[in-house]
Amino acid sequence: MVVFASSGGFQARFPCGASLRDRSSGLKACTVFILDLDNPLRYLEIRGDAHVIPDDEYEFADRVGAKYGADIRTFDPPDQTRVVVAVEPVRMNAVNMGS
Repeated sequence: MVVFASSGGFQARFPCGASLRDRSSGLKACTVFILDLDNPLRYLEIRGDAHVIPDDEYEFADRVGAKYGADIRTFDPPDQTRVVVAVEPVRMNAVNMGS
């Protein structure tokens, strides 16, 4: 589950625990759903190419944490590092099933 998100240029970026690094070696593409909490019949679907980027120094995680008033480092075990999943959109679908 992704809790924090930040956009950078034409990429959506998500900080993740390094346990994803082990599982992400084959990650080439992904789909991101952004739900409208005020209207559950609306959502944005982003399909794109995924790139896993090491964030060993917590540069991105600290920036996102500062935006949301959270210290992401407190969620990680002492020996864990982080990665960022950057998604370059290939296709986007805005869906409104209520209209």
